[in-house]
Amino acid sequence: MTMGFDTILVGAFAPSFAQTAVVAAMYFKLKDKKLKELCIPAVISGICGVTEPAIYGISLPKKKPFIFSCIGGALGGLVMGLMDAKLYIMGGLGIFGIPSYINPATSDAKGAIAAIICIGVAVVTGFVLTFFFWKDETEEDTTIVEPKKTIKSKIDIVYSPIKGEVKPLAQIKDDAFASGVLGKGVAIVPKEGKVVAPFDGTIMTLFPTKHAIGMVSDNGCEVLVHIGLDTVRLEGKYFETSFKVGDKVKKGQTLITFDKDEIIKEGYCLETPVIITNHSDYLEIIEVQRKTVNEKDELIKVIA
Repeated sequence: MTMGFDTILVGAFAPSFAQTAVVAAMYFKLKDKKLKELCIPAVISGICGVTEPAIYGISLPKKKPFIFSCIGGALGGLVMGLMDAKLYIMGGLGIFGIPSYINPATSDAKGAIAAIICIGVAVVTGFVLTFFFWKDETEEDTTIVEPKKTIKSKIDIVYSPIKGEVKPLAQIKDDAFASGVLGKGVAIVPKEGKVVAPFDGTIMTLFPTKHAIGMVSDNGCEVLVHIGLDTVRLEGKYFETSFKVGDKVKKGQTLITFDKDEIIKEGYCLETPVIITNHSDYLEIIEVQRKTVNEKDELIKVIA
C-alpha cells in the first residue's frame, strides 16, 4: 500500500456479511434442531467477521446456501468497486472493518458509506436467495441416506498431518471446534510449519487464505485441518500451497507450509484442529492417547 490505500482487498469485505445473512435465513428453514441452534452463535461471530462456524458447520455442507453466499459476496464487492472504495488501514473484520474505509488524511467517509451499502447488498442478496430458493430436504432424504453413503472401509486410519503436541479438542480456545459440532478429532500444536496429507485421497476444500484444507480419503473419510485459530484474519499471509481442489494426494505429501514463528509473533494461537467432518457416518472415532506425534504417526481411527 505505497499509495496509502488499497483497492484490491475491498472486494473481500462483503462475503462475510453474505455468509452471515445466508445462515440467518437458514435458521428459519432448517429442520435439524441441533444445526438450527448453531445458527445463532454463527450469525453473531459472522457479524464480527469470523465465518468459519457458518461455513464449515452450516452452509457448505448444504451446498446451495454456500453458493448463494458467494453470489451475495460478489455483488457486494461489485458495489465497493463501482463506488471506488479504498481501504486505508488493515483494521478489524466484519462491522469493525467499516472505519478502515475512512480517509485518515481528509476524514472523507465516502468509502465507509460504500462499505455500509455493500453490507446491505450482500445481506439482502444472501438472505433473499436462501429464504426463497433453498429448501431443507433433511426429512425427505432420511429414507435414502443409507444407500448414498460412500464409506468403503469399516476401519480407516487418519495419520498425523503435523508434528507436534496433541491436545483434546475440548481444551482449545475456540467454542465452535471445542464443542465438536464441526467434527470429532483432536488438536495439534505444531512444532514445524508444515501440513502433510493424512492419507491417500483427494483435496475437497481449500480456502483462498490457505489456512485450512479439507480432504477425503480413498475410503470416504473426510478430514479438515485448520491451521491455528482465527488465522483467517491473516488473509493468506505466511501460508503457501501449490495444490488446488480436486488434486489427488498421497499420505505424507506436503500440502501446506507456513511460517510458524511469524504467525505466533502476530499474536495468533497455533492450536490446529484435525477433525473428521463426516463423523456421523461412523460408529466410533478413537483418538490417539499420546501427548506428541510425528508426521504420519497414527492419529485417529474411525470405525464404520
